[in-house]
Amino acid sequence: MTVMSIYHEDNVTVGSSNPNLKTTNSSKLLAECILYNCTAFVENVEDKQVVKGNVTEVGLLKYLIEAKFEVESMLRVKTQEGFALYNIPFNSTRKR
Repeated sequence: MTVMSIYHEDNVTVGSSNPNLKTTNSSKLLAECILYNCTAFVENVEDKQVVKGNVTEVGLLKYLIEAKFEVESMLRVKTQEGFALYNIPFNSTRKR
């Protein structure tokens, strides 16, 4: 198993070893920003969570899963009608 960590709030934080990660407001906001602005998704395959999509986004979602965020339920909220008012797709010319 790969140990995943991020630099957050002046500390290197390993997802599975920090039980307080979900309790800080900035961590919750960071998780929402990642989840609501990515196209990667989670599938349950043989009782295991498998993340699929862009390699960078997959790594971010795997970290959130390891840190015990409710990734699947947050992604479900994202798909509800009326959640997104407007979507601007990435454009390689604009680089955003």
